[in-house]
Amino acid sequence: MLRFFKRNRQEDIEHTQDAVKPSRERWFGRILNLLRSSKLDDSVWEELEEILISSDVGVDTSLRVIEELKATVKERRLESGDEVFESLKESLVAAMEPENAESLWMDETEVTGPYVILMVGVNGVGKTTLLKSIMGLIRPKAGKVFLDGKDVTNWPPNKRAIGGIGYVPQGREVFPYLTVHENLLMGLEALPMGDRKTETLDVMYDQFPALKTFRTKAAGTLSGGQQQQLALARVLVRKPKVLLLDEPTEGLQPNIVQEIEDLLHRLRESQETAILLVEQFLDFAMSVADHCYIMENGSIVLEGQTKDLDRNSVREYLAV
Repeated sequence: MLRFFKRNRQEDIEHTQDAVKPSRERWFGRILNLLRSSKLDDSVWEELEEILISSDVGVDTSLRVIEELKATVKERRLESGDEVFESLKESLVAAMEPENAESLWMDETEVTGPYVILMVGVNGVGKTTLLKSIMGLIRPKAGKVFLDGKDVTNWPPNKRAIGGIGYVPQGREVFPYLTVHENLLMGLEALPMGDRKTETLDVMYDQFPALKTFRTKAAGTLSGGQQQQLALARVLVRKPKVLLLDEPTEGLQPNIVQEIEDLLHRLRESQETAILLVEQFLDFAMSVADHCYIMENGSIVLEGQTKDLDRNSVREYLAV
């Protein structure tokens, strides 16, 4: 069982206010040096994106700020690093203010197996931030995360993985230069030595026949759907207690989406894994989920059993 909660909104605002100033000083210096020393090409945009994502701004906000900056640079024909930096700083400062920062204001929530919980909301409401906080990739400023009754809030990601939390991020993030088989072996690394049984890989090959066909092929050469299957198999090979899925159907063709839907149904029926699903494809998501939470500006604004929720009402919250 996984429990996570944030209770005190005012306390979190005060933490955010304390974090804003040092974050600006730390990251603004790196950004300014980058923009002054480099021409604005794809590599600079990528490095700038990495700097922001690794900061306290949040993933969704970072990506949004980058896109806004690209549009501003093109519209104003900005060339000097200082001009670009000043434009970026305006957007970044606004994004980091407490009322705009990516934060989660949640009452206590539980994820128990066999159960599929769905989190939906438009881009930027904090869904990925939630998953990264549970996995330990982002340290919460307030609130706690419990796994099987243990407070894991201060556990690093590797310890949480060993404890039974599995995470399939948006964008898959397979090891591109390793083979399919080597990627699956990496999934076993979170297990104690005595539990790293390669026989479990055969189970994954049975679940995903395409992976068996390409087992010696570099993961980076696979199609998007095959990479998603590999990312799922790499986590499932160690039978996690809790599975975090961030938009697993993004950019996939319908037959692969159906395979993932069938897999989630099997996982639920196996009664071994609780699933927290973030997804925009509403028909797919509500067909596999037991309970649905709708997020808006970092808060839960509507929740209920999936079978009891009106899909048109849920869609209204996803309209941009």
